[in-house]
Amino acid sequence: MIRERHFSVKNDFRTGLFSRLFFIFSIFLIILLVFILSIGFVFSSETSGFFGFVAGLYHSSLVDILVAFLIISLGLGAILFFFKKQFAKLDEIAKEFEDELDSEDEE
Repeated sequence: MIRERHFSVKNDFRTGLFSRLFFIFSIFLIILLVFILSIGFVFSSETSGFFGFVAGLYHSSLVDILVAFLIISLGLGAILFFFKKQFAKLDEIAKEFEDELDSEDEE
């Protein structure tokens, strides 16, 4: 037997938390990407030490991978933020509906 599940309107499946996490991850990726690009423009890959390592990352495919993850995380954050706003609107509609039912019951 399949049991029916009823979800509350107030249950937004933590979309607000996850959207913030994706946006924070996107900001981290932007900072990392800007750091790698700025070091890569200034130093060449023949430079030794830490700056040479970062300049080597600039010339590898890591930049393309970071841009791809940045686009994905921004998109998921935007989608989850949209869901959060829709759940908030649904909660308002449910409250109005409950208030109308309560006012009809009092009469």
